[in-house]
Formats: sequence, C-alpha cells, structure tokens
Amino acid sequence: MNRILVAVHGYEPRGWVDQVVRALPPAGASAVRILVVLDAPSPPFTSLLPAARGRYLAAQTHWRRLAETQTQPCIATLAATLQPPPEVERVAAGNKDTGRVIVEHARAWAADLVVVGRDTRGWLERALSRPAHERVVDDAPCPVFVTSAEAPLPPDPVQVSGGQRLARQFPAATGGA
Repeated sequence: MNRILVAVHGYEPRGWVDQVVRALPPAGASAVRILVVLDAPSPPFTSLLPAARGRYLAAQTHWRRLAETQTQPCIATLAATLQPPPEVERVAAGNKDTGRVIVEHARAWAADLVVVGRDTRGWLERALSRPAHERVVDDAPCPVFVTSAEAPLPPDPVQVSGGQRLARQFPAATGGA
C-alpha cells in the first residue's frame, strides 16, 4: 500500500482511532492523508430579509465550527501516531453525501486503501441518507478498511480465594465519538 487515505467524517464509533493505529502497519505507506469531511447542515435559504441572511450565515459558521471541534481529537491522535506523518485535508461536504465526497477524493488522490469508521448516526438519520461507510465500500476505487464499534475489553481473569479463577466481564461500549 503506497497511498492510504484515512477518512474522518465525525460519526465514527468510540475507539475507532485506536483500531486504525493498531491495524495500519508502522511506516507501511509512502503517503498517508487524513481527509476530514465536515458534514455541517446546509438547509436552503428562503428569506428575503437582509437580517435573516446574516443569521443564516452565522448559523452555518457555527455548524462548521461544531463539526471541526467534533473531529479535532481524532485528527490530533492520528497525526501524532501515523507514519509517515500524514497530511491533513479538510473538505466541506456541503449538500453532498459524506460517503460520496470520500469516494471522489479517493479517486482524485489515487488512494490504494481507504480507512473509514462505521457511521454511528441514529437509525432515522441513516434512513434519510445512506451511511457513509456503506457508500465508500460500494463505490471506492480501491480496498476499504471499515472500523467497527469499539470492541469490548477481553475478560480479565481474577484470582479469588481457593485458587478459583473468575472472568470479570466488562459491558460493551456503545455510542458515538
């Protein structure tokens, strides 16, 4: 794998960064790019009042800032651990499907592998637009590695009196990033 594209869309499962870092070989690529797809809502503007346009633009700016804030911890961790040091590119999805934006970028950049996290949005949001990871798997021009939800911790054996061993069970992690 010469060119690895790690796509960050903001709806990844908790712990997906750790899975990416463990799964990718150290210094296994000649180029690594982190593609941050900022998926801020962009509803149609329908008012004729000048004050409404200002509020609309302020709301869009706020949504973009929220999307950036949500993805920043993942980007910082990936940038600090991936080898070679990745370049980071930010793209606004606008009115496009997030998965489609990732696929288009993978084609344009000639990626050899795309890494994407499973889309953890709620069932209603996924019903309205196709999950990003499914679109990438179906349409990408190269192999795709999809990280799933954080795997539960393995049972931790605990010594108890009499030499009997018990396994301490941890609940499976749920939720978004």
